[in-house]
Amino acid sequence: MQPSKRYVFIGDIHGCYAELSELLGKVGVNSGDEVISVGDIVRKGPEPALCLELFLDRGFRVVVGNNEERLLREIDRGGSSDPLAVRPDLLKVLRKLPLYIDVPEIQAVAVHGGLLPGTAITRTEIEKQRRTVPRLRYVRQEEERWVPVRKGDQRRTDRFWSEVWDGEYTVLYGHSMTASGKPRIDGKTIGLDTGCVYGGRLTAAVWERGGWFMVSVPARRAYTRPGVLAGVRNWLTKKRQ
Repeated sequence: MQPSKRYVFIGDIHGCYAELSELLGKVGVNSGDEVISVGDIVRKGPEPALCLELFLDRGFRVVVGNNEERLLREIDRGGSSDPLAVRPDLLKVLRKLPLYIDVPEIQAVAVHGGLLPGTAITRTEIEKQRRTVPRLRYVRQEEERWVPVRKGDQRRTDRFWSEVWDGEYTVLYGHSMTASGKPRIDGKTIGLDTGCVYGGRLTAAVWERGGWFMVSVPARRAYTRPGVLAGVRNWLTKKRQ
C-alpha cells in the first residue's frame, strides 16, 4: 500500500528565501507533507538565515551540502564574513546535518552530490563515502568497481554518476547545476540543482500517489555568477602572499 502523504524534495536554495517561499506556496505544502532539502541551503544568496529558520520552524529536513561544509570550515578558520557567522544557533544546526536522508516508504534517498553505483542504502555503506557524497559528480570504472573522480581530473571516458546508478532506490540530489534549467532525470535519479542563485529556477520533486512530478519557480534575479566567489577568494589569497 502506497503512503498517503506527499514528499517534497527541494534543490539547491542558496539563501533564496523569496523563491523558496514562492515554491512552497506553488506546491501547496501543508502540515502533512514531508519536505527535504538536498543541501546547499546556505551561501551565495541573500537570506540564508531566513531559509534555515523557515525549515526549523516548519519541521523540514536538510542534508549537508558542500557549501554547508565550506561555510563551517571558513568560520572555524576565522575567515568568514558570511551573515551566518554571527548566528551560533544556526551554525549548531548546520554542524548536525545528516549526510543523507532515507525515505524507505517510497524507496528514495536524498543526498547532496551523489552515490557511487553499487551503494547499498545503509548507514554503514553511505558513511564510507562521507568525503565524496556531498560533492560527487564523475565516476571512473576501475576493474569491477566505480571510483570517484576529483573535480578537474575528468577523462573523456568518465561518466556522470547518475548515468550509471544501478540501485533500487531513487536518488534525489543537487550540487550539479543543469545547463537546461530543468531537472536532470537519469533512470532512478533526479537532479534538482536548476541554478536559482545564478538566475535560473528553484525546483522541487514531489512524490504523490505513487509517482513524481516537478514544480519550479523562476529566480527573482541572478544573485551571483558561477565561479565568481571562487575567483574572489583566489584574488584575496594572492594579494595576501
